[in-house]
Amino acid sequence: MAFVIQDIDNQKYLKHTGNHEEDHPYYDVNSPDKAEKFSTFDHVSYVAFWYCDMFRNWRIIDLETNNIYVKEGRKFVLEG
Repeated sequence: MAFVIQDIDNQKYLKHTGNHEEDHPYYDVNSPDKAEKFSTFDHVSYVAFWYCDMFRNWRIIDLETNNIYVKEGRKFVLEG
């Protein structure tokens, strides 16, 4: 499986900077093929909750199923 993180408001995706020392080690890219891919839902959920800017609205997209997950409280749930 492959998951990406997308900003709901500006439609940009996140790509890792390669620097593991930063608080927010991601920058915006324009397409999911350029975005950082995560192999598990647990990993992408953790990153979206703890390493993404808390003032932006994020969604997680499963690139294989096209399922979309949005933050609800302290977890990501299937949109719908």
